[in-house]
Order: sequence, then C-alpha cells, then structure tokens
Amino acid sequence: MIDNYNFDNRFNKNIWLAERREDIRFYFKSREVICRRVPELPLWSQSPFTSIWMVTGVGIPGFIGWYVIAGDHPTDIVGLGNFNGPADILRYFSGKWAELALDLMAGRPVADFRIPVDADLERYGMVISDRADKLWDLVQKLESQ
Repeated sequence: MIDNYNFDNRFNKNIWLAERREDIRFYFKSREVICRRVPELPLWSQSPFTSIWMVTGVGIPGFIGWYVIAGDHPTDIVGLGNFNGPADILRYFSGKWAELALDLMAGRPVADFRIPVDADLERYGMVISDRADKLWDLVQKLESQ
C-alpha cells in the first residue's frame, strides 16, 4: 500500500557541498591556476543556492589566495582582500555580475564567464542578472540579522 511507502527524498547538504568542491576544482583546473586543496567545508553557505570558500594559492609571492563562490550560479573568484564577512563578498559578486549581465544582454561577450560560442548571450545575461539579484537579496538578509 502506498501509505506505508517512505517517500524520503530529502536534500543532502554533504552531497551538495561535495559537488561544489568539484565545481571549484574544475574552475581552477580549467583556468590552469594552481591552488592548495579545496577545504572540506565552506566559510559560509546558503544551500542549495550558494557557498563561499577560501582557497589558498601556491607559489605566488605575497598572494594568499581567493574567495570562491560556488552554487546554483557560475563559479567565480576574487582575491582575498578587504572583505568583512559573507555579506561583503556576496555584495562584490552581486555587483560584478549585475554589470556583466548588462553586457551579455546587449549581446557583448564577457571574459569572466565561459559561455559556448553559439550561446544566446541575452538569455545568459538574464540568468546572470537573476543570480546577481538573488545574491543581493542574501546581502540584505545578512545585514538585517
């Protein structure tokens, strides 16, 4: 009888985080950037949407590493710098992506995202704009806590 069947299809955060680590590894490998091991856990996450990781660099004098954002959006990096927590990091990516989305929606390719040559740039721009808005919503939420 169907009432006795367990429909347990819950979200597994550990699997989601492992997939984000793979996204980060692929990002660095595809760009031929050498880094130390990706940590097991992010600095911060709002699963299943986004996560912020700190990845240290290797062999670059005076350079410590990057903050990496990975999730239901492009994986992206910014050098460790003057950020005061997750809200600042998310604000940075939200602003950056909002600007890049405008270029994409105008049909201008951008170097920051690897998009197939035959892709609909306007459509990609709308997706990036949506993700930038969602990051901004998280910034507002974090700052109101």
